Amino acid sequence: MKDDGQQREYDFLGRVASAASVPDFAAEVVPYCRDLFEAGSVLAVLFHRDRAPEVLFRWSTDRLRSENFDRNYPVIGYLLDPFYRIAFDGAARFAGPLREIAPDRFEASEYYDAYFGATRLSDELGAVARLGASRSLHLAVGRDRGQRRFRASEVARFDLLSRVLMPCLAALAPVPAPGVPLPPLRTRLEALALETGEQLSAREAQVAELILQGHSSRAMALKLGISVHTAKVHRRNLYRKMNISSQSELFVHVNRAIGLQAAELGAPG
Repeated sequence: MKDDGQQREYDFLGRVASAASVPDFAAEVVPYCRDLFEAGSVLAVLFHRDRAPEVLFRWSTDRLRSENFDRNYPVIGYLLDPFYRIAFDGAARFAGPLREIAPDRFEASEYYDAYFGATRLSDELGAVARLGASRSLHLAVGRDRGQRRFRASEVARFDLLSRVLMPCLAALAPVPAPGVPLPPLRTRLEALALETGEQLSAREAQVAELILQGHSSRAMALKLGISVHTAKVHRRNLYRKMNISSQSELFVHVNRAIGLQAAELGAPG
């Protein structure tokens, strides 16, 4: 005999499976995840490899968080989001806490301050499911600052739940609309350097991207298969060519430039 909790879960999954649209899906998933995970935010995004993401739905307890998300995430936020990074570079499916996939210096990065600091989230669980070569679905639940981080049992519960929710959401995901492809972040970084009359090497562009993501010199060295000393040399050369002196300046410079590019295109990202 099922207890009340089991019956509620079965009823919920039945309604999700029969949802006829993304709004119907969201109407079931948002309150369920809010209560189950004590969430302060619930979000679903359709990532594109070469375009800005589509927000399928989002809910938050914090109006300022929503405004910050709308203002920053479609411009540069998604490009540095660890979930976006693994959406196309990692396994075809992932579900777990942000801290499991974030770079070693992520919480000390300017991106973390600009996005997570402003959104006032303390922790986030996310699921990613690849839809072919150029699209991936992302579902996330977050906790407000002041709340505890997700426990291992909650991470496991989210993993199991996402195995049901993601295929249901994938069936409802919109068909890709024609759009102007956007160059990858590495290409944009190379273009920014050219504005100062310098040309970044392929390795320096890689290093710039890793710095922005929140990797330390040691982590970059491991990722690129080079020595820590060589990683630091690439960092110094990068800063000299871009006429900057810190990771903070790099972030501000790139954020401003990409924002201007987006405005010129008349679209986010």
